[in-house]
Amino acid sequence: PHELSGGQQQRVALARALSFGPRLLLLDEPFGALDKKLRDQMQIEIRQIQRASQATALFVTHDQAEAMAISDRIAVIRAGRVEQVGAPQAIYEAPANAFVADFVGGANFLEVTVQAVRNGRCAVACLGQSIEGVPAPSWTARAGQRAVLFARPEHLRLAPAAGADGLTGRVESALYLGTARRFALRLPNGARLEVLADQAAALRPGAEVR
Repeated sequence: PHELSGGQQQRVALARALSFGPRLLLLDEPFGALDKKLRDQMQIEIRQIQRASQATALFVTHDQAEAMAISDRIAVIRAGRVEQVGAPQAIYEAPANAFVADFVGGANFLEVTVQAVRNGRCAVACLGQSIEGVPAPSWTARAGQRAVLFARPEHLRLAPAAGADGLTGRVESALYLGTARRFALRLPNGARLEVLADQAAALRPGAEVR
């Protein structure tokens, strides 16, 4: 047994658990010791096995991407309290609060002032600039009200600093990820934003952008 690889050991452990035909599987970070490529492969295998066996699987993980990839429903838990339960897409696109938004995926938060609300959209002011077309929140927003604007890194777009719309910032770092680049931007008020852009946006640290 000690000659088996980590992936082989996990497969044996899963086979042992399934041999009794259980209705419920409890999996506590089963891929924690595996490298990324093997983790990705095991995620596909365990999803196929779960569907074939029709067993309910309760899968505990601290890897948010892993939870999104293999789950029908996700429960986000903080200090023993369930913050939100829902389908992966709902958890990611409509987080219940700032903790869930920040915990599941990248998140940017900006303090803004609501300027107007019409037809399910808001105009907000941030750092002296007006941002149009922000989806209206579930609660009733009013003009003049202060709020926090939440945006995923992939929801933001970069443009030359000379543009007319948007917020001005300076590139602090640029990480090449293969299919995209992750930029860290610093705004004039000191706030930090993360932007995920396609690999063509080859901006260097120090560049001013909008």
